[in-house]
Amino acid sequence: MTTDSGPRERPGKASRFLISETVNLPASEDEGLCCASGETLVEAIDHALAGRVHVVMVRVSDEIRDQLDMLTESGICNSRSSAATFMIREGVKANATLFESVEGTTRRIAQLKRDLKARIGDLPDTD
Repeated sequence: MTTDSGPRERPGKASRFLISETVNLPASEDEGLCCASGETLVEAIDHALAGRVHVVMVRVSDEIRDQLDMLTESGICNSRSSAATFMIREGVKANATLFESVEGTTRRIAQLKRDLKARIGDLPDTD
């Protein structure tokens, strides 16, 4: 939650900013901020926000909402949406091995479905 009563300035979609300028971190602290992706915080946020076109609505716990708000209120992200996008991307990067395994399994399932459909043809909907 924002405690000041004035409207927040929000950078435009094409805006790029340095975290040290946004949250007034000393240069030595800015250099040490690194994410699960191995990128600096600024790089990770820029990459996470590039090409966002899909809307996904999710319910989150109070704790996660507070963390998203912390990223927003500090100026690191300019909205809960951008904070959530950043955190989702970092979670995917941090769990790359899991996603590679799931991707392989998903491909095998899709191939099995295609094989079955080729053998028996289209089935009528049962709903």
